[in-house]
Amino acid sequence: MDSQTNNIQDKINAYWNWRGASYDSQPGHGQRMGIEEQAAWAHTLARLLPAAPSTVLDVGAGTGFLSFLAAEIGHRVTGIDLAEGMLAQARATASTATTPPTFQLGDAVAPDLPPASFDAVISRHVLWTLRDPALAFRNWRQLLKPGGRVVAIDSFWFDPEQPQEMNDEEVRSQWAQHYSSQTQAALPNFALSDHAPLVAEMISAGFTQVSAEILSEIRSAEATPIGPQARYALIGYRAS
Repeated sequence: MDSQTNNIQDKINAYWNWRGASYDSQPGHGQRMGIEEQAAWAHTLARLLPAAPSTVLDVGAGTGFLSFLAAEIGHRVTGIDLAEGMLAQARATASTATTPPTFQLGDAVAPDLPPASFDAVISRHVLWTLRDPALAFRNWRQLLKPGGRVVAIDSFWFDPEQPQEMNDEEVRSQWAQHYSSQTQAALPNFALSDHAPLVAEMISAGFTQVSAEILSEIRSAEATPIGPQARYALIGYRAS
């Protein structure tokens, strides 16, 4: 990374380090998710992933919501993130889990892991904040075994000026400091409102059978709807 890219990523890391302790208390996250919503997530992920047990990499894992869900349905999961504050929460939860994922420091854009070592690469709420999504897609494809797949879950969160969830004054302050206009301008997917650029980018990275699916089951089950639109899953395969 060049110095400007490093500076942008440092700001992003700092924000999520700060958010780590409170992240799971927000609607749509672990501690605030009802039984129906959890069941919808589990059903959706089981449907989108290959049959268990498979090797799964969760990029930008944060506090580990998707990692734990994949592990609970029988997969062998590694979660990586650049924010130690988020990883600390994930590791604390893993210490009491029956089938815990493994969590380690790692860059979602350029994971330092062996090629062709995973059956699936997954992410949740990461696409919008990738500093170089084209590079990320190419690297994710290299990490997949032949026939493996990417399942990237996200939404169109912004209006595009502000996040939808800004009722806390301290969150607003930290957001303004770290996700400044300069940071936002450096993130190609920040203000997307259409799947087409993502699909095209995945195809350019060499993925096949690329599709974007609206996750209506999760939206219907949300106790508190998150964001202005339903989440989507971006799916692509590495050819056998």
